[in-house]
Amino acid sequence: MSLERELETAARLAREAGALLLAHLARGVTPQQKTGADDLVTAADHEASDLILAGLRSAFPGDGLLSEEAADNPARLGHERVWIIDPIDGTKEFTSGSPDYAVSIGLAVAGEPVLGAVYAPATDELFAGAVGLGVTRNGEPTGFSRREGYVVSVSDTEFRRELHAHDLPGMAPSGSIALKLARIANGEADVTFSMSPRSEWDVAAGHALLRVLGGDLRRRDGRAIRYNSARPHLEQGIIGGRADALTWLEGELAA
Repeated sequence: MSLERELETAARLAREAGALLLAHLARGVTPQQKTGADDLVTAADHEASDLILAGLRSAFPGDGLLSEEAADNPARLGHERVWIIDPIDGTKEFTSGSPDYAVSIGLAVAGEPVLGAVYAPATDELFAGAVGLGVTRNGEPTGFSRREGYVVSVSDTEFRRELHAHDLPGMAPSGSIALKLARIANGEADVTFSMSPRSEWDVAAGHALLRVLGGDLRRRDGRAIRYNSARPHLEQGIIGGRADALTWLEGELAA
């Protein structure tokens, strides 16, 4: 399976969507609540989603599509290849002026994540990779850290709410989960987990980056994550990173 064209297309669309988001920020954005104060949406989310979906439909008309900000089409379930998109992972951060948000574009084949492009517009960082092609940051090869004292990337919301009361070493709170996974692939952290649910579009691209490097992402209960499910939600939270750090963290959490 050769994914050079797919990776180039995903990287280009991620950058184009990022430029759109920055233009919206320059004009000012007005968030609206979807399910609660921590679940926001803006016009920029929808426009970035439309841009990415149109680009993917044009380039790969035979593939299925799943985006957080578009109506779900059950026809995707009949496709072996499905693009899984979050136009803004970290909308709360996007609207508050934090740089900790990202465009996330993943490709799953037969339920397995094989390609990811995660773009951080605020810092102009593109993390991209695919099976057989390695992982790059802005075009330069990158990979996992070799540090011994692990950095555990955790949700800033979960840290404020509950994790601060625990003595798990190495915790580093931040926003976007897609960007967490990309930064693990870039060696800036080693492992991550969530207490609360996530969805396929949050993690598909970042999972692919970890997988390309020999790492993993799975459900907190140990089950594998399969993509393009009829209900694309991960109710029990996730855990993932480089293999040795992942083993260590599972032991810490069990204790």
